[in-house]
Amino acid sequence: MCFDWWTPADAISDFMIFLDVWFILDMILRFRTGIVDCGTIIMNPSIISKHYIKSVWFYIDAFSSFPFEFIFSNDSTASVSTRHTVKLMKYFKVPKLLRLGRLLKNLNRYKGYNGIVTVFGSLIYVSHFTSCVWVLLVNPCPDGTIEPLCSNDQMLNLYLIAYQISIASLTGGTMDVLQSTTTVLGGSYKSKNPAPSLYVWSIIMQPLGAIFLALIFGNVIALVQSVNRNGNAFRKKMDQVYHEMDSLNLPKSLRNRNLSDEMTLLKDRVMSLPLRHQIAICLYKEQLIKIPFFQHATDDVLGMICMLLRQVIYMPNDYIFKEGEIGKELYMIVKGCVEVLPTESPHEGSNPKTQDTVLLADGDFFGEIGIVMEVYRTRSVRATTMAELCILTKDGFNSILGDFPEFANEMKKLVIKRITLLYGDENMSPETLSRITDIAEHNLQKRIKAYASTRRYMQRQTELALGTRDKRNLLHRLQSPVAKTLDIDMNDEEKDSSDDESGSSESEVDDKLLASKVWLIARQLKKLKLEAAQQTKAMQSNMNAIGNTLTSIQEQLQELRASK
Repeated sequence: MCFDWWTPADAISDFMIFLDVWFILDMILRFRTGIVDCGTIIMNPSIISKHYIKSVWFYIDAFSSFPFEFIFSNDSTASVSTRHTVKLMKYFKVPKLLRLGRLLKNLNRYKGYNGIVTVFGSLIYVSHFTSCVWVLLVNPCPDGTIEPLCSNDQMLNLYLIAYQISIASLTGGTMDVLQSTTTVLGGSYKSKNPAPSLYVWSIIMQPLGAIFLALIFGNVIALVQSVNRNGNAFRKKMDQVYHEMDSLNLPKSLRNRNLSDEMTLLKDRVMSLPLRHQIAICLYKEQLIKIPFFQHATDDVLGMICMLLRQVIYMPNDYIFKEGEIGKELYMIVKGCVEVLPTESPHEGSNPKTQDTVLLADGDFFGEIGIVMEVYRTRSVRATTMAELCILTKDGFNSILGDFPEFANEMKKLVIKRITLLYGDENMSPETLSRITDIAEHNLQKRIKAYASTRRYMQRQTELALGTRDKRNLLHRLQSPVAKTLDIDMNDEEKDSSDDESGSSESEVDDKLLASKVWLIARQLKKLKLEAAQQTKAMQSNMNAIGNTLTSIQEQLQELRASK
């Protein structure tokens, strides 16, 4: 289009005719090519035709495939208006280049090279386009001008010069360099002052070249890094390991072992279980032994507890839990400070200490009764500073009781002792203490049974899955009626497991209600005892007043007798 004085050779003209015929055939085939709509393949020709005609591609294909250049003459001796009209008609060929976007879809399967290929392809196309625009603006071969580079034989040399000017401008070349060109494509070849359109062209090319350079360097770096992807991933992982060990302040022995584990087990994505066990004990054992529940626990129990702990960070003024919620977690403070707020609804006869704000710092713990009894929280806890807490959930605690049943007895004794200290020995009758003991025993045993039933259910599901696979193999080989009995057994086992789950859920609800009722009864008994003590004290004060009155009356009688 920009080289309008050039007359193509016969081979090139034949190739252009072939492309026109090819695009026309492609346009016809589009009326019979199936389409995919919302995941459904449509092969109905009428629907395909309507869809294609309504799309933008139909108009693009129609205008780009119409042979305008064969209708109008392209003779070099024709008038200027005729030549410009033919050149204007060639602009309808530009929409064909939009079909290159379809080729880019095929590059998506090669993610590693998609970016670099796309950038270099875009650079080649933009350089070609801008070089043609430069020739169009300079117009080196106007009508009646005979230049050596304007002949058909020198067409390739002229195009290469224009392409070199475009590349130079994209890589940072200024107008001074472009003006110094002594060929017919020089900016100031015809006159000392270049046309203003050339400056506009240069202004557009400078930022465009900077963008292309950034894209090229970025994609080349990504391509080089992808060559040694495993090495880069390993170095990134080792940097994370060093950072975590520094933040956790691990001892040197554990650091060396951890580095050895990471260096030798490159294909293992997780840390070995014994090493994780030792690191967890090193991090949390000192905090655990401060809790009365875990002071008498064995190393195996402490190791399992350390593995089950979960770290959570609370920001200042964040509520960790509020009064009235059901307790299901045990909290340990690793760093920071939290405050136990006064109760929001104190009842008559409550302990005055519950109205005090208690501050807890590093190494303290709270919420230990809730993890065993699942009672309602009696007070709210809020973080005063940024606090890092370790949480032991109810599920983790149940797994500990399931794997170490002997630990349940120690837990029961400590829970009863904690409740007794909380409400006072004088406020706990033997019946209430016995009832709370039974509740704690029942709660712990229920959790052990629930964990055991869950493990049996998971094992049963695994066996059922394996049994189903083996059953299918047997049916495929033998075609025997044994499959019916296997199906009956599997259905019975699934029914038993569902009954166990429903029974355990119902018993869990009943135990929660029973535990809450026991705590309410204990509070009421405490209130009644305080009221009885107050009444007794009032009666004693009344008796003392009556005694004092009688004493004064006797003294007055004695004085009267003495006066007589």
